[in-house]
Amino acid sequence: MHLSQSKISTYHTPSEHTNQMSIETWKEEFLPIPANLVETKDAILHSLHKWEGLTKGNRDRHRLRWKEVISVTGEDTCALCLQFLKNSCIDCPIYKAGQRCGVANSNAYSIFREVENPYPMIKLLQSLQMDQMMKELPTWERLWRYMRHPALQDRWIPTTQIMYEAMLNCVPPAIIKPFGFACGEESHEGLHACFIQEDGCYFAQYMKPSDFAKL
Repeated sequence: MHLSQSKISTYHTPSEHTNQMSIETWKEEFLPIPANLVETKDAILHSLHKWEGLTKGNRDRHRLRWKEVISVTGEDTCALCLQFLKNSCIDCPIYKAGQRCGVANSNAYSIFREVENPYPMIKLLQSLQMDQMMKELPTWERLWRYMRHPALQDRWIPTTQIMYEAMLNCVPPAIIKPFGFACGEESHEGLHACFIQEDGCYFAQYMKPSDFAKL
């Protein structure tokens, strides 16, 4: 079984009455925590969630005007900028990846400003977030939080063999396959967890047993 990004989406979004959607409903969904309140360890994930809100589908769904889009892509709404701008960005993960957001040289940020395409930035932040999670020593609290975060609910989260085996022996799995298992009851939201192993690496994802059965 090869890792793939399944399309499980269970988190709450604002009520989508077309005439009520606005920059405020967009912020409720994609910028619920002000960037200046975000801790350094959560800055990449906060930025990723915000940029996923800047796809055309999400902008149109919330009826955003371009000037409103620009208002949420500045330094004051970027957790990474607020953490690293004071040192000329040299410690920013984006800078370390070889990009400068304020330089018009076809980097991910300038591509969005020039052609309204947020996917290069989303892809970059996804890669940076995965790198961060691979380096972390995971705890159960942090693993559950990652699994339920809107920006990561359709992604496999790195975990450890110890956590994999602990969960396997903790409760009877709902489904067991050669590459992993699913825990939880189909009818109980928030109680689903799937764990897999591949080439000596271990991953977890929030997923219903019925969806795990399809893998």
